[in-house]
Amino acid sequence: MDYYNILGVTKTATQQEIKQAYRRLASKHHPDRGGDTAEFQKIEEAYRTLSDDEKRQQYDNPNLQQNFAGFPFGPQGGFNPFEEMFNQFNRQRQQRIYTVTVFIKLEQVATGSMETINVNTPAGGKTFQISVPKGIEDGQKINYENLMPDGVLQIMFRIHPHPIFERRRLDLISTKELSIIDLILGTTISFTTIYNQTLEITIHPRTKPGSSLRISGKGLEASNQRGDQYILITASIPDIISTELITALEQERNKTLN
Repeated sequence: MDYYNILGVTKTATQQEIKQAYRRLASKHHPDRGGDTAEFQKIEEAYRTLSDDEKRQQYDNPNLQQNFAGFPFGPQGGFNPFEEMFNQFNRQRQQRIYTVTVFIKLEQVATGSMETINVNTPAGGKTFQISVPKGIEDGQKINYENLMPDGVLQIMFRIHPHPIFERRRLDLISTKELSIIDLILGTTISFTTIYNQTLEITIHPRTKPGSSLRISGKGLEASNQRGDQYILITASIPDIISTELITALEQERNKTLN
């Protein structure tokens, strides 16, 4: 798949342009809003690859990775046949690992949940219920012991990108656009957290565009640690501005110049 074409960006697109394209498309095609699930999954896959610098480099240069495939190297970069034989012997002695990929939402990362999964085994399909740990990272693998009679059940969790919240470890970041008039005069906004809790946030007079508001303890939780919620403030200009306001702004600008 052409990930750049899916997101509607060029190969020279910046991370900010990729993020903006994803949010626009994710909002349009999200299944919860009546969008097409297959199209949404393509958008997610494209964003996960292009938003990660290392994955994007591998995607842009697939031959670079293939040229070195299949060659074991020692600690100094040289071929070490004895180490490779030792590793193969150890791998044979290990228990069988059943790896299953489970896709979850960011809300499940925040609150934890139970997931039903199906695992194909030599004896046939098996169904299990597993718990999703709070604060799990995208791509993190968790071993669930004592479920498989001949091995270990390993779950790799993949997290759907969220159309509103961006994650940075345990912190969450979202963007709120306000009228430049509200930023000058101050106002109160309503904000809904990842835990579906609605808060009233005070925007103080003379708040500058680009500033951020920190809501302590409203981020993700993991290992008795709790992240914060950050709201990035951007500014917009009203479509309709009265003549009186324009006159007052011109007078204020003249005062500043003089």
